[in-house]
Amino acid sequence: MEDAISIEEKLKQLLHFYQVLIFLQKEAFAIPGAAEKVCEQAVAYIQCYYNRQLKMTDIAQELHYHADYLTHCMQKTMGVGPLQYLNEVRLQKAKPLLAATTEKIKIISQQVGIQDEMYFSRLFRKREGISPQEYRRMMQRDIVR
Repeated sequence: MEDAISIEEKLKQLLHFYQVLIFLQKEAFAIPGAAEKVCEQAVAYIQCYYNRQLKMTDIAQELHYHADYLTHCMQKTMGVGPLQYLNEVRLQKAKPLLAATTEKIKIISQQVGIQDEMYFSRLFRKREGISPQEYRRMMQRDIVR
């Protein structure tokens, strides 16, 4: 249980890191306040609704911005687009579930908003360098030790 908490703490630290990145990039590049505000709204929305089947049009429509403008603001502010950030949040949310539960990968992928288990596995491997199953085994070995 303590390992699950520490994983959650790491996730919080990563999300905090993204917020600090936004701040530092604004200071360094004098990003207009409007772009940062748009980015903050998008980040907050994605963090809240990451587990739904979101499309770019859904995010843009909900925040009342054009999808291209929203993408431009996030790319300029954070260096990643909304869908890249969404996938990053989903993968970070999946890690504690993989480490602390025995749920099937398909169920975990659906819990974090990715309906296609194979797509989830490809994203996970691309980002982490190992499959979700390998990550689970590695984390469970660390817990046993």
